[in-house]
Amino acid sequence: MRKNRKSKSIFHASIKTNRSDDGTTSKIIICTIGALAGLAALIGLFMAFKAMKATWLKQSIITDASAQVTIHSAPHIPKEAIQLAFGLKEGENLAEKDFDHLRSETMAKYPVIRNIIVERHLPDKVEIFVEEREPVARLEIKGERVSTGLVVDSEGVVFDRRKGVELLPSILEKKGSTTTKGQKLNGTARAALELVLFGREDDFENIRINTIDATKNDYLVGAMSNSQLVKIAWEGMLEKPTNESRKILKTQLLQLRSAVESKVVTRQGLTWNVLEQGIVTIDTKEPQ
Repeated sequence: MRKNRKSKSIFHASIKTNRSDDGTTSKIIICTIGALAGLAALIGLFMAFKAMKATWLKQSIITDASAQVTIHSAPHIPKEAIQLAFGLKEGENLAEKDFDHLRSETMAKYPVIRNIIVERHLPDKVEIFVEEREPVARLEIKGERVSTGLVVDSEGVVFDRRKGVELLPSILEKKGSTTTKGQKLNGTARAALELVLFGREDDFENIRINTIDATKNDYLVGAMSNSQLVKIAWEGMLEKPTNESRKILKTQLLQLRSAVESKVVTRQGLTWNVLEQGIVTIDTKEPQ
């Protein structure tokens, strides 16, 4: 009797073990099927992505540049130059172009460009807006009759322009100056630009300076529109312009304007001395 009970126990234990093994096997099979299904889904997604990318790339090819590329250029920057710089010709793929990099390269190559805005009209069109710099003064070499052809904008960036600038104020630099296009003015030449910019304001119309000699080390000599000269210096003039240095310069120019408008002295050729803040005098000695 005991033997039969023992056999039954062994039999029941064997059934339980088999059932447990069957459950584990089922889980493994389910997990395997799930993994294979997930892998198949990933492969499907990948293939679908490749197909979509191929379609996208195909749609982004330039087949008619005149219809797909629009360039709003400026008077002194040919549209063809921008199109060439960005490589926007038939057969090129817009989706593969790094427009940020091309923009930076183009602006470095053409200092006359102040800004470029690129707008993509997906999938196959691009529109480019080009803003050019406006010259506010000419850069010349003191004592030289031949023009350098260089001009500067209000930000102090140098670029070349020969036509239509004859009436702009001129900033005179020393012989041997290494100023070239693409650079930013510094030192006394940059200070001279500040004088030019103030001269464009209505408040200083009566003392507008046409020519500024920036060859001195620590002051400027300007020829005003009334044929009188001015020697001027201000705190911080040789450093990067700040609101404070501009405030100081403006104060000195207001004092100069008051002295000129007082008409205490009206003769041409005299030199006003504004080298110290708050003091305006008349030089008896001609500036060198």
